[in-house]
Amino acid sequence: MATVWISSGAYSRLSHLIESRDLPRDTALRVRERLRTLEVFPESGVLVERGSWAGFRSILGPWNWFLCVYDYDSEADTVRVATFEDSRERETVRSS
Repeated sequence: MATVWISSGAYSRLSHLIESRDLPRDTALRVRERLRTLEVFPESGVLVERGSWAGFRSILGPWNWFLCVYDYDSEADTVRVATFEDSRERETVRSS
């Protein structure tokens, strides 16, 4: 089972999204539950092929616009969450 780490930048971005999007009080719990998928299936996300996040992976959730960008170190069996983004924004991460 992979270990999931959330970077300090990702925590800051999550806080920003919660505040700026007026998300529910249980958002952090919802995000944590979504990230549990990565413990078992760390490569389940879509590979980002272009832009500054090329080589990273992304998953959606807990909402269909809420994007989690992460990388997976298979040798260390560790997922590192780099950021959370609003996929509705123009400057967000794009895959292929």
